[in-house]
Amino acid sequence: MSLASDPQYRTFPSPLYTLPPSHPFIREPTSNDVVLGRGCGINAFEGNQKFRRLIQTQQARYRMASRKEKPKFARCLVEFIRIEMGGRFLKKDPIYGLYFEVGDAKAEIKTGQALRESFCGLLDKNAARRADTFDDGSAECSRKTKKN
Repeated sequence: MSLASDPQYRTFPSPLYTLPPSHPFIREPTSNDVVLGRGCGINAFEGNQKFRRLIQTQQARYRMASRKEKPKFARCLVEFIRIEMGGRFLKKDPIYGLYFEVGDAKAEIKTGQALRESFCGLLDKNAARRADTFDDGSAECSRKTKKN
């Protein structure tokens, strides 16, 4: 049975997603939420500004990581935002104007993209070697990452 024909699920007019009936929509993002999208409006969200500052502090370490470690690094940052900061990764539905969570896979992809982008004033390699924790002193990753 396809997801669309399953009566347990409802399909919205937007082609972006099909969600179970209990899936909550979010009216307004909090100050710790990261809103996915493009443009000045997205950049103005407080959570996105915090996200960019976090990315800037970790970018040099990410660049020094091996290719195998980079996805785990992005996963740890997603966990940090979700667990330590209480944030979510959201996208706005263009039809209803409400937000929904995008899930870990999409959040990790977007975090990896942000880590690959260049910013002014990156930490030098020696500073990255000295950085063992986030700016607030918390551990790098709250739990061991799973192998894919």
